[in-house]
Amino acid sequence: MALFIQKPIYWNTKGYKGPSGYPVTADSWPMDHGYGHEEWNNDPRLTLKTKHSDLRFFHTEAVQIGEEQQYAGQTFVFMMVSYEGKQLFVGIAGNATYLGADELKKQRLEIGNLLDVDSFKDETWALEHVRDTYSDNHKQFLKNWKLNLNWITNWVCPESHYWWFDEPIEISSEKVRGTQRWLSMFSRYTKLSEVNALDMMNLIPEHKRSQKWEVLYDAMASAMDIETPSELQIDGEDDDADDLLSKISLVDARMGQGGYRTALLRAWDGMCALTGIKCPEMLVASHIKPWSESNKREKLDVENGLLLSANVDSLFDRFLISFEDDGTLLTSSKLPAGTMKLAGLDGFTKLRSRPSTVTASYLKYHREHFKQRA
Repeated sequence: MALFIQKPIYWNTKGYKGPSGYPVTADSWPMDHGYGHEEWNNDPRLTLKTKHSDLRFFHTEAVQIGEEQQYAGQTFVFMMVSYEGKQLFVGIAGNATYLGADELKKQRLEIGNLLDVDSFKDETWALEHVRDTYSDNHKQFLKNWKLNLNWITNWVCPESHYWWFDEPIEISSEKVRGTQRWLSMFSRYTKLSEVNALDMMNLIPEHKRSQKWEVLYDAMASAMDIETPSELQIDGEDDDADDLLSKISLVDARMGQGGYRTALLRAWDGMCALTGIKCPEMLVASHIKPWSESNKREKLDVENGLLLSANVDSLFDRFLISFEDDGTLLTSSKLPAGTMKLAGLDGFTKLRSRPSTVTASYLKYHREHFKQRA
């Protein structure tokens, strides 16, 4: 189950690599404080390397989705700014998780400590506009800074799925939604359909598309209509930030997207491991040793995965086919005659490349279950 949203954020004149303190007139946090927490959204200091993957933290004003848990790791955020009468998109975050719930404040603070976001206060106070907003009351500024420090990191997504544009891009609301303008209030957001999201991606000029465009388009097109398992829901009951970060990595892997899917796409050259199909919308990141039976390490181990087209994955996941250590295809006697031919799989007898030793060990586990059910 995926959520797609268009979220207005505060304009920044430094490429979002630090605060610029651009003046605004609308009633908002930037008006009251002279800066916005999103002004570091393109700052590499908000990237955190973990043992599983690189995570990218960013900020938007609060969202009231109401069912954030079921969208953990499956939210796509299109960030837009209004500037000189234009509405411009500045970045997209995919496979994101919202961390703005009240019960996650402690974890946000711990993550902020890991990233040393408190050190950003000096560059913020150095802005004349900020000092003017606070009437040169440094003590009051520091009090408010500390009180609201946790908000800088209220979103997280895989670094691989975070695309900040070199230059803002204008995307027509009329062409996407049939409305004259995009929503521009910082405190609100517009919910988009998957079709809206893909239309927006297709409206980005080809000469401005980077590899991140392909990664995000693929993730959007293949978003799976499943809920986050209850044991992986981001509920604020984690003991510390490490537990939360580990859970976020597992959510990413469970959805068959993010770093795990990207790694499998790379390992199999973007093609089904059996058929060679190269259509991303048809490919699934399939665990060899089932997710429910794998430990944390195995769940994130790329060697425990095959990139398979949806029809192959369906058979493999139900132990109706399996593979020998050398990749030779095995079919179950339970398959009705002619099934492989009708599924377009007749003639495929072996994986496109020989599995590694580690992958072969996972295939052995799969074969044992396959033989029990054959």
